[in-house]
Amino acid sequence: MMKNRKFIVIINLCVDLLLMIMVGTFCWMIIQASVGELVDYRAELIVPGVNVTVDMYALVDNEYILQEQNTTKFIELKNMEPGSIQRYRFDIKNPNDVAAGVKILFAGISGDVELLDDFLTINITSPEMKEHKLTSALKYDEKNNSYYMEFLSAATIPGMSTQNIYWNIELSNSATKEIEDTKFFIEKILFLNL
Repeated sequence: MMKNRKFIVIINLCVDLLLMIMVGTFCWMIIQASVGELVDYRAELIVPGVNVTVDMYALVDNEYILQEQNTTKFIELKNMEPGSIQRYRFDIKNPNDVAAGVKILFAGISGDVELLDDFLTINITSPEMKEHKLTSALKYDEKNNSYYMEFLSAATIPGMSTQNIYWNIELSNSATKEIEDTKFFIEKILFLNL
């Protein structure tokens, strides 16, 4: 009789433990994506290899102008003055029914990088805030004798929609006068499927 009672108590404890583990795991999975921001918890399938199209715009006289993509240098900044900011926008369009994930890299970064690396930052301003200081973000590519950097590690574009990413290149106010006549180029902007 005592053995049956102990057996029933042990079974009840095992079932209770299993339920607590399941509830804890479920709660962990729900809150894992949140870092304090509001998150939509709909489960969506992100399919690698989904095609997206991208347009890049530059802010000129308070209007975003579509940039031509057939130039030798995708971004050319010359004669920047301390405190100057050049603003851009990517429109990433996903014409597919499923969400797409992309990673964004800037490659072929050249010009007066060594002079600018303490003063130039590349900032994402929307949909998230992120600052890339050249001193910590750039990696050197010996093969191409230029630099590259990861601009955005992951962006999810829901199916049948467009994701706008606003960003800028800023020259610090603390830049010296010798920085004024420098040049900064980005030859390639890569959108890689996740």
